Amino acid sequence: MTKIMCVLLFALLATLAGPALGGTITTAYLQQASDRFQHTIDVYSDADAAGNHFAARGEFDFRSAALVPAMDEISTGAPCLGITCITATFDPRVVPYGGWYFLNGTLDPTQSAPSANWGGVPNAGYDLSGATTLQFWARGQNGGEVVQFFAFGVGNTTAPLQPFPDSSHKAALPFIALTTTWTLYQIPLAGLDIHYSLGGFGWVAQLQGQTNPSQPITFYLDNIQYIKDRPLDPRFLVSYETIKSTDGFDKVERNAAFVYDNAVALIALIGAGDLGRARTIADAMIYAQSNDRFFGDGRLRKKVFACWAACAHRAECSMRLRRENAEYRSMLCSVAL
Repeated sequence: MTKIMCVLLFALLATLAGPALGGTITTAYLQQASDRFQHTIDVYSDADAAGNHFAARGEFDFRSAALVPAMDEISTGAPCLGITCITATFDPRVVPYGGWYFLNGTLDPTQSAPSANWGGVPNAGYDLSGATTLQFWARGQNGGEVVQFFAFGVGNTTAPLQPFPDSSHKAALPFIALTTTWTLYQIPLAGLDIHYSLGGFGWVAQLQGQTNPSQPITFYLDNIQYIKDRPLDPRFLVSYETIKSTDGFDKVERNAAFVYDNAVALIALIGAGDLGRARTIADAMIYAQSNDRFFGDGRLRKKVFACWAACAHRAECSMRLRRENAEYRSMLCSVAL
């Protein structure tokens, strides 16, 4: 792991001293770090990554009996594209039809983990307006695993219909027979009303069509993301570049943003004349001061989670004031240190 603080200090010194000390290179690095989560709205890139959205999980099957195994979302031993990926399993001998939704969810002030919201809670949707495509990578363990992938449709697809459903009906690909090669799949979003989204992604498998219905299937998912540029969103820069390892530090600090590091980055960006990116950090600090989940005294904690990049629109943030949901938690996941 390499602490970004060293780069930040060098960037500041280089910016103040001029290009002779490499100001162009270090400024370019800060700009790259600043833009890391600003071109997509990620559902999943790596476990606990700062840009992840739709944090709640909702299982469904033909009996509503929790018959589909939970996904392993920290699969370091699987053939992942990045540090981690998702391992999903479906056993047609146990259940003929079922899968999982990646939900925006809800989070009450007393909760530490999001709850599934199937459309019964108001003011709990995520605004994906402007996103053009949902894309993701998938592969099978052995090849031939038949799965369908989709988004949206929560609360408006099957009875009983809910009072606060997805604003869009389900958008789905046909059932696909996966191969053992990572393949990019895309769901176009043109013409869809996605201003209020509960189900950011999902998959379903069934007994019918499986190559070997007498055996469970296993498949992998990675880099699930909506394509959308949002360069002005408030965000913190992550303080560490972590590696693929079993070390607890790498797992926890992957999403950490120290306020001191970000203050130095802000000064360096101002010195380089990049006022736009500097302002996004300053805006994130102001928002963090005003919206701590537990304190209202204007404090700014020394470390927050960099998932502040999740904030899509300030109007959307304001919409969540009535009831905190899982994505609001992602923005406000400050930790006391």
